[in-house]
Amino acid sequence: MLGAQNSGKTSLIRRFVDEVYNPDATFATVGIELKSITLQVDKIPCRLQIWDTTGQETFFALTRQYFKGCQGAIIVFDLTNRESINTVDKYIHHFKSECPTFA
Repeated sequence: MLGAQNSGKTSLIRRFVDEVYNPDATFATVGIELKSITLQVDKIPCRLQIWDTTGQETFFALTRQYFKGCQGAIIVFDLTNRESINTVDKYIHHFKSECPTFA
C-alpha cells in the first residue's frame, strides 16, 4: 500500500483486515507495518500480506526496498488534497522501477 502521508493507507488496511474504522483516529505509520489476512479464493485459502508503508519522505528509501518481489500494489491518495493527488505518478514510477514485471 503506497501513497502520500495522511492519505488513508492505514485506515483502509485496518478496515479491510481488522474490520475496524474510526473516522476521528489518525495513524502515523513509521517505516513499514505488516498486516495479513486469509481469504477464500475459489474455496482455496489464500494468505494476503499487506505492507503498510509510510508516506513520509524521510523513510522513502527504506520503503522502496519492500517493493522487490511483491505481486501488486495499491496506491492511495486523498481526493480532497491536491498535494496527495500529485504524488500518485511518483509512486507509480518508483514502484515500476523496483518491480520491472509491472512496467
